Order: sequence, then structure tokens, then C-alpha cells
Amino acid sequence: MSPDCVDLGTNPIEFTNKYSATGNTTIYGHKTLEGRTLKAGEFTFTLSSTDDPKFDTRVASKSVTNDADGNFDFGVMNYNLEDAGKSYTYTVEETKGTDSTVTYSTVKYDVTITITDNGDGTLAVVQDRGTQNARLSFVNVYGAKGEVVFQAT
Repeated sequence: MSPDCVDLGTNPIEFTNKYSATGNTTIYGHKTLEGRTLKAGEFTFTLSSTDDPKFDTRVASKSVTNDADGNFDFGVMNYNLEDAGKSYTYTVEETKGTDSTVTYSTVKYDVTITITDNGDGTLAVVQDRGTQNARLSFVNVYGAKGEVVFQAT
């Protein structure tokens, strides 16, 4: 036997390979305010799910506000191999505010995310937004209220 070899006798050598895969996505949308200029942080949006068991840890920002251009997102949502072959549904809606001069959007969007293992260490994380194929769009209308009184003298 060579000095570099070890006699294992009848004990077999075992090798264990581990495979993992990850992927991510971001749910995002847009706010439009008709009738006046939109302000950053003016409107609030929430994300919820009843079927994602890791929702509380997967989603860091469950409630967000719009930026000055009306854009908002809920941050990066990470998935791993345990999620492969599964789909989760998330609901996005606007939180009704208290400004009586604004008519708030009552639209709710369901976004279904399907996770598939690509077999190369990555996951395909695909969003299905139903009929809303692009970004989720929320439209509010501003309508100032008041009256003008004319007096004759």
C-alpha cells in the first residue's frame, strides 16, 4: 500500500452534496392623484397574505407610503428551495386616509407569486397580477370644498 493511502477496510466513504436555490421579487405599484400635486408620504398602502407561512419574516415592509412621483414598493421578498413548486397570493390595497377633500381608491389587487426551481441554484419567481399586467395603479381624486359668498353694498 502506498504511504499516501489509508486502508478503510470495509468502511465505505460517504459523500453528501447539498443543493440550495434562491430567488426574489418585489411587489410595487403607483399612486396618481388627480386635481393637485401629489406629495411624498401622502398615501399608505398595505400588503397582506393568508397563505404564505413565512409572510411575517419574508416581508419587512407590510405598510409603505408613496414617493413624490407616486411610486411605492414593499421591498425585496426572498424565497428558497422550500418554496419551490408553491404559489402564494398577496393582497395590495390603499389605506383610506382622513382628508375629506380626497376620494380614496377602493381597488384591491391580488398578486399571485409562483416559485419554480430552475435546477441551477436559482428560483424563477413569477408574479401574476391578473388583469393588471403592469404596475398596480391606484387613483385618488382631489376635490377642494368651499363656498364663495358675494355681497353687494
